[in-house]
Amino acid sequence: MDFIKALGKGLINPTPSATMNMEDYDCQFCGKTATQYVFAAFCCASNDCVNKAMEERGGPGGHMKRKAQGLPIIIDPDE
Repeated sequence: MDFIKALGKGLINPTPSATMNMEDYDCQFCGKTATQYVFAAFCCASNDCVNKAMEERGGPGGHMKRKAQGLPIIIDPDE
């Protein structure tokens, strides 16, 4: 039986079994309670913190930009 048929018959639960409680995490940049997980970072609602996370990650698609340049997608902190 394929996935779609099993889902339609109720054999597969489409609801994730685990959820993440954001209140358990602090913003990695300012320390406030995190409200979102963006650019591989826990961030509060502040645009400044989201922008810092984006810059740290290399911007939207930063890992693919690095790959296109022939660089490793994992950023070495010693770079």
